[in-house]
Amino acid sequence: MSVYLGWLVRRVEALGGRIERRRLEAVPDDGVPTLVAAGLGARELLPDPSMSTARGQILLLRQFGLTRWALDQTGEQPVYVFPRERDIVVGGTSDPADTRIDPDPSIGAAVLDRAVKLVPELAGAQVREHRVGLRPVRPAVRLAAETLGATPVVHCYGHGGAGVTLSWGCADEAAALLEASL
Repeated sequence: MSVYLGWLVRRVEALGGRIERRRLEAVPDDGVPTLVAAGLGARELLPDPSMSTARGQILLLRQFGLTRWALDQTGEQPVYVFPRERDIVVGGTSDPADTRIDPDPSIGAAVLDRAVKLVPELAGAQVREHRVGLRPVRPAVRLAAETLGATPVVHCYGHGGAGVTLSWGCADEAAALLEASL
């Protein structure tokens, strides 16, 4: 995500856009059409009691020449291997309601074990880093328009671990909903 998000920020800025990050106590009631992509903050901001978190832990391995990716979602936890130029992303976990942000070495070992079973070439690969993130989860992605006070609002959040997969389609739909509110 660090590579992808950096690229997205540069793309928005190159197109004349501006990204503003701040903590809101409420959606502004100023009549200006607003996109709410609040992620984990939606539970309190909107409020949306259906929002929860899922803890995800991945490993970054030293790239040793692996070029094929692999994915298996048939087990209790997802297993994926995504080679990149400088490293290999190996995951992962999806643990509902777990909000710990420190990596757990035993979970990392289990993630790597499942990945080696899927891609045996990973045996003995050097672990460069453990990463943990909290994913915004709800029963279904909230992608809808409504008016809060005087403000037209488009909601787009709750993608869980599928955020990257769904991002372009959801962005197109959110932009269309926002444009329709102008």
